[in-house]
Amino acid sequence: MAPDAVFGVRSRSQGLEELREKAAWYLANGVRLVVLLDPYLHRVEVFRPGGVEGHQGPERVPLDPELPGFVLETRGLFLP
Repeated sequence: MAPDAVFGVRSRSQGLEELREKAAWYLANGVRLVVLLDPYLHRVEVFRPGGVEGHQGPERVPLDPELPGFVLETRGLFLP
C-alpha cells in the first residue's frame, strides 16, 4: 500500500535530477502526490500522475485535491 503523499527536501549532496527520479518512482508505485522542496534554489515542485508544477519562490502552494484544504506555507523553509 502506497501513501497518498510524499515530501522530499533536497540536501547539499543531492542533485535535483536524483530527486526527480525518485518522484517518478513514487508515482509509478501508486503515490498520488510528491512534493519536492529545494531550499537552495527556493523552488517547490509538485508531481502528480498527470504532470509536474514548478513554483519558484512561492509563499504558499495549495495541495488540493490530493490533500484537501492543505496549503504548504514556505516561510522559513528556504535558505537566505
